[in-house]
Amino acid sequence: MHRRAFAFLLAALALFGAHAALANDSFVTGVGGRVVRMTRAHSAVRMVREAIHLDLYTGYYDTQVDFLFANETAAPVSVQMGFPESGFVGTMRPEDQKGYIHRTAFRQFSTTVDGKPLLATRRKASLNESGGYLAYWVKTVSFAPNAQRRVHVRYRSSYGAMSSGSLLNYVNYDFTGANWRGLVDESSLTVTFHTPGTFAAGAFMLYRPYRMEPVVFQQAGTTLTTAWRHWTAEAHLSLSFDPTLPGALMPARPAIYEPIDLHGAPLYALTVTGGRKKIARSFNNTFLPPAVVRGGTVYAREDGLNALLFPGRPRPTDALTVAGKPFLFREGDTAAHYGDRTLTLPKPPIFLKGGREDKGTYTSEALYVPLKPIVDALGGRMTVDADRHRITVSAPR
Repeated sequence: MHRRAFAFLLAALALFGAHAALANDSFVTGVGGRVVRMTRAHSAVRMVREAIHLDLYTGYYDTQVDFLFANETAAPVSVQMGFPESGFVGTMRPEDQKGYIHRTAFRQFSTTVDGKPLLATRRKASLNESGGYLAYWVKTVSFAPNAQRRVHVRYRSSYGAMSSGSLLNYVNYDFTGANWRGLVDESSLTVTFHTPGTFAAGAFMLYRPYRMEPVVFQQAGTTLTTAWRHWTAEAHLSLSFDPTLPGALMPARPAIYEPIDLHGAPLYALTVTGGRKKIARSFNNTFLPPAVVRGGTVYAREDGLNALLFPGRPRPTDALTVAGKPFLFREGDTAAHYGDRTLTLPKPPIFLKGGREDKGTYTSEALYVPLKPIVDALGGRMTVDADRHRITVSAPR
């Protein structure tokens, strides 16, 4: 069983308490050379909307955010805005943690106001006992009465659960808009994959105090989009992805396929073609998908048949059981047995390998069985959307 794939919950719980990774502009004030976020709402300026674009490349990802702020009073006002940069230093050595007091983990950082570059100063970071740090890139923005300002922020970061890149293939964004006046009209998110290959991805939002909700995307080719409307914009987004097998298929209904529950978050698969860059070594953790197309035949993971056919069952990774009789499959054998009955498969089950690659070997594998005859034997239906890597299966309850 592929144990590391999409370990959202454990990572997010640990990291959210140590400050989430990368975030939107917050209303801040300087205290003793350090910057702390205000807990009260700003009385004049509201964050009207934000548009977040995450572009995922080999070895790094770019984040671009466009904010619209409005002074909703008849008086001029100047506000210090701080864009948080936080991270987690995995070594836990004091000297490594202290290094980020003055040194950024961003590869690049820039900001503009109404299209004009504006210098942002990185204030000295604060540390916490769990090895995390938090700094702010601070700038002053002035507003005329009843005026709007457009703020653009762009940065480049290594993959990881934090901006220091301590974990692989995690992308994070911290929504910190609750300390502005009123509600945010809309926060939109666009995630685009650029590295050639086939990837599996999924995400959830973590709200305080540790309440999780799945993120449901709209998929168009290699791009995932979603939005939140009329909300306080106070949450942590955790998106994780891994390379997966060519021809991977993801279920239309969320289900549990790994030891760690995705808390209802659906999985998405997408294929990027063209380009010169190959998958980097940091992307060598291959996710074994719920189903895959091989030679025109749809195969499904034996240990995922329950989740695919009967997603409401309490123990979805157990062997597929119908009327109290388990299905029995063997590699290379076209005969599937359940009870005193035998189902002849058009092709024998096959083992596919995944997990982390180490010197030509893989750390996990799974038995995949032809799915269509099983669905037919149960009186169900199956449809496949190969372009969207999506499979829909229905079976009698």
